Amino acid sequence: MKQTITKLLGGAILSLLFLVPSSVKAEWKDIHVDLTNKKFTQGTEADAMYNLVNGGDYIGIAVDGEGAASRVAKDDANAVCQVKGKWHSDQWGWVNTEIIVPVEGTVKITIGDAYSYGSAVTVKNSSNESVVDGLSTYVEGKYYSSGHPENVVSAYYTGPATTLTITGGSYLLYFAIEKVDYIPNYKTATFSIGETGATGVVPASITKDINIETTFTIPSNFTLYKEGYTLTGWNDGANTYNIGETYTISNDVTLTPIFRENTKTLDDRKETVTITWDFQRNNGAPIVAWEGTSDHPWIAQATIDGEVIDVKMDINTNPGKFNNTGNTDCTQTNSKTSFTVPSRLGSVLTTQCHGSFSISTTTIDGSSEYASGKGTATITYNINQASGSSVIVIGDGSYYKYVTVTYPVIAVSPAKEFTTFCSTSPLDFSNVDGLEAYVVTGSTTTTITLAKVTKVPAGTGLILKKTGSAASYNVPVGTATSLAETNKLVGVTTATTFNAGDYILYNGTFIQGTTGTLAAGKAYLPAANVNAGSHELLLDFGGTTGIAEMKAVRTIEDGKFYNLAGQQVATPAKGLYIVNGKKVIIK
Repeated sequence: MKQTITKLLGGAILSLLFLVPSSVKAEWKDIHVDLTNKKFTQGTEADAMYNLVNGGDYIGIAVDGEGAASRVAKDDANAVCQVKGKWHSDQWGWVNTEIIVPVEGTVKITIGDAYSYGSAVTVKNSSNESVVDGLSTYVEGKYYSSGHPENVVSAYYTGPATTLTITGGSYLLYFAIEKVDYIPNYKTATFSIGETGATGVVPASITKDINIETTFTIPSNFTLYKEGYTLTGWNDGANTYNIGETYTISNDVTLTPIFRENTKTLDDRKETVTITWDFQRNNGAPIVAWEGTSDHPWIAQATIDGEVIDVKMDINTNPGKFNNTGNTDCTQTNSKTSFTVPSRLGSVLTTQCHGSFSISTTTIDGSSEYASGKGTATITYNINQASGSSVIVIGDGSYYKYVTVTYPVIAVSPAKEFTTFCSTSPLDFSNVDGLEAYVVTGSTTTTITLAKVTKVPAGTGLILKKTGSAASYNVPVGTATSLAETNKLVGVTTATTFNAGDYILYNGTFIQGTTGTLAAGKAYLPAANVNAGSHELLLDFGGTTGIAEMKAVRTIEDGKFYNLAGQQVATPAKGLYIVNGKKVIIK
């Protein structure tokens, strides 16, 4: 009669083969054996790699009343199982291992092995019948250690009394055989990229004993990215479940990601936005172990103008290492590992690590000139370049928790319908409601021609047209480094003297003035840049309906006299003039 085994995947490596009945006769006790760090070797058995333990013969394992295992002779009356193999090393335990154990019925068999070298397992009973074939012990990113006893795989033997022999696998670190009365009913939800075109790593599979628990929460997205899209949920072939929703599992199931196309980008923000790429498993980050590889997306979410979008940071571990298997509140980040994050001029970047020793050699955009806190080992850096991304290169290596970037907006407060403007930052007017930006592309003798622009470099002279009623508008700092249009306006970022004959915007009309000082953050039109035959130039937005009406009353408030054409009058004669924006009659 053929016995059966129920498989459970829960961790690292398993190799099981059951050969012939043994002479072990001790009363049954649950067996837990750790083979790391020369345990169960004697004399010269662990002097070098691949030394035979006991000359290649079996040793016995006894278990005392407290559950502690010890080595005894293979035929010792207290032996509960027999083991043979070769000692490999302190970290990797034994190789070519065989375990013979008599069982009285149902038992749970658990194996811990070296995750990188797992292989298939076979199980045979005392009649040399296979009871499980091809059980892989490989689980990516996990291996057994005393600090991580959960990284194991298990199987349930449910047949009658027999002698089981366990063999195979690769590097045996731990095994356990326990008598059980309960057989779990495990079902697994597997996450798959499918044919979505996404890149990165799917969440780890989730296994539940559905006799006890049938639900889990759809995990947040940390490692899967599709350009221009946001991961919103997972589909089981029948229904879609959003991130954060509860999923009920009844059978093995494969879930594929559902992406929503974004209508917003980071540069559509209307307020300052802060994004944190969190590496901490206790905050939901998945287990990863990357070394010598590149192009790993790490994802965070941001709310832009009411829409949640995925924002990617790139992690490069070639060279380097990024591994959080051993920690829940940080990630081992070795020297030369790099993070590339989207940034904007004026952004503030913050990252935190455990060890302050790495701070002095870590660079951001090639610089190590940043503020750091000695107690918390927090780095704070002000982004001073407009490339659109910043690169953090880890120095001596440490344990990092997160990277945070704050993306600024510039508050623009036009007092009038038309005003000139110039910013020290590149700006993006694409999604600014109620405010439009224009440059001067040409002129006639009476008008200047304007072109609407959205993405403008720092220092660009602009004419702003206020179409809304708000007092102030937040304009995102963008990434533009050049302007496609020819711009005749000259912007100034510091107070600047303009020449007599240059044109200054007053109340929607460019007026030729005398020498004066233009405030920082404004723009003017040099006389040499226009083909003018008039002291006044109207704004032409294209078409007759777009020409601004010339204002008869100016709002120049400098105490000087201006005629109705806006020209300054040195010694006014009798007539109507404008002084400080008000009509004055000289009799």
